[in-house]
Amino acid sequence: MGFPIVEAKTLEKIAVGSYENKLTAVNEAVEEDSDTFGGNALLLATFKDHVVVVNEDGQFFKSSYKIDDGGIVKFMTTESMDVPVVNPDNLAEEAAKKAVDNFFTSGSLGENLLGIMSVVSTKRTPLSETQERLDKLFEGGTLWRKHINKNRDKAVMHGWDYDLGVPMDIHPRFENVCEGLVSEDDLKDFEEETTSALMDLENNLVDIYENALVSYQNYKGIVAGMKIDSDNEESLVLSGFEAFAEDYLDHMKEITKFVSEEIKKEGCVMCMATVHDEVARRSRELELAGRLIRKVSAQFVNP
Repeated sequence: MGFPIVEAKTLEKIAVGSYENKLTAVNEAVEEDSDTFGGNALLLATFKDHVVVVNEDGQFFKSSYKIDDGGIVKFMTTESMDVPVVNPDNLAEEAAKKAVDNFFTSGSLGENLLGIMSVVSTKRTPLSETQERLDKLFEGGTLWRKHINKNRDKAVMHGWDYDLGVPMDIHPRFENVCEGLVSEDDLKDFEEETTSALMDLENNLVDIYENALVSYQNYKGIVAGMKIDSDNEESLVLSGFEAFAEDYLDHMKEITKFVSEEIKKEGCVMCMATVHDEVARRSRELELAGRLIRKVSAQFVNP
């Protein structure tokens, strides 16, 4: 049956006074009152009468707060906390030291790995920001991806070439760079190659997007002049296809724009390598969805 559909205002009334409301209010207050915490800040923990917050410079704070009857959060007293952080440049060395020390103490590699998972410096880097944007980017397009992934094997069985429309050289190929196995000095040698590969990927994405867009626009122009009973099965099928196509085209436009913006950045080879491999890994499903839109649209344009 699935979860019921409830109006947002009804849910808001139900949630009044809940812990979820309190957490949301506190989190928003930290973002809006970030100057109290020395700049761009992140809520780490919420307690009954105080919060723990860290800013982008790696400074930690403990702050007491109150929530008035109107749900407004006010921070009362704020004090800095002395929390040891790990220098990202020395992270591998620190992790190795902790692993060896713990291994001879506990004799369990599993416990060592848990020990290594500590809070490190929260100062954002170009790579962490790129990865965060990538993760958010591929949270979108849930409708079209769901149906393509569900039917991909079926499409191949019926003669759809999964590699058609994607050049053979577009595939993940910078694994060593992405996994940090290339030294800082050697990274410079990959700059030209990653830039070129990202440009090739962008060109392929633009071709896929524009071909699908033109086909869908032609389809819309023809369907607009057709008289279809909104209650019959044909109308429901068309509505489903249009929802799929529009979700795909919106998402594809975002992906292409994202890749284009990464090409314009300078100096972060790991950023470009990560973007290339993450998007290239999905290029065939992107093309397959675009091809589906072209084929369905063609049935109306060239019946």
